Amino acid sequence: QGPRIGTSTKTVHPHFNFQRKCKESLQVQLLVAMKPMILFSLSLLPLAFAATTTQCECAWVKCGGTAAQICQCQNSAQISCASKCGGTPTLLPCPMDPPASSASPTSTTPEWLPEPTQTCECEAYMCIQSWPESCICENEAKVECYHKCGGPAPELQTCSGLTYAKCGGGRASYQTCADGYICIDDPYSTGCGLACDQYGICVENKMCGGFTGENCPHVGQICVDNPDDGCDPKKGGADCGGLCAG
Repeated sequence: QGPRIGTSTKTVHPHFNFQRKCKESLQVQLLVAMKPMILFSLSLLPLAFAATTTQCECAWVKCGGTAAQICQCQNSAQISCASKCGGTPTLLPCPMDPPASSASPTSTTPEWLPEPTQTCECEAYMCIQSWPESCICENEAKVECYHKCGGPAPELQTCSGLTYAKCGGGRASYQTCADGYICIDDPYSTGCGLACDQYGICVENKMCGGFTGENCPHVGQICVDNPDDGCDPKKGGADCGGLCAG
C-alpha cells in the first residue's frame, strides 16, 4: 500500500541520529566544564562595579599668609589635585604683594646683638628730675646697660636735647660731615644704621672714655664706640675709646 496523497514521509538514517546525540552530549560537557569559570566571572562583577564607583579625593590644604600667598597656595592645591585625580585645574588670578614702604626699609643684614648673661648687673642711675635732662639720663642708663649686659634692644624716649647734623644715607643722596666731625650711627636710633644706607649723625672727632677716661662735655651726652678706631668692645676689645653723642 503506497503513501497517501498530500502527505510526506521522512526516513532518518541511524547514522544522523547518532551524530545529533553526540553533539548534544558534547554541549552538556562543555557547559559543565565552563560552570566554575562562569561563576568566578560573576563573582568579580561587584568588585568591578565598586572600582568604577569609587571617587578620587584630594588632600585638604590649609593656606595662610598674605592674599597673594593664599591665592598661590590654592592654585598649587588645584594643580596637585588635577595631577592626582585628573581633570583641568581651576586657577585664580592672584594679586601682587604691596611693595615695602620706603619710609621704613627692612634690612636683610643681620644686626649683631650682645649675648645676655645671667650674672650681669647694670649700675644704678640717679637722674635729675628736669626735662630734657631726665629723659637723656634715663636713655643713657638703658644704652649703657644694653652695651654691658646685652639682651633685647632698649626702648628709648624721644628727648628734645642736643641736635646733630645728618650724614650718610644712600649713594644718590650721601651726606658728609664738616671738618673735625665724623659720621657714626645714632645711638638712639633703631635699625642697622649706616650699614644699610640709613642716616647717621655727625659728632666731634674727639676721643672720650677708654684709656684716657675723658668725659663728654655736655649734659646728656654718652660715650659711644668709635667704629673707625679698629677697637670693638663687642668683639673683645679692651679700653676702647669712643665719641660723644646723645
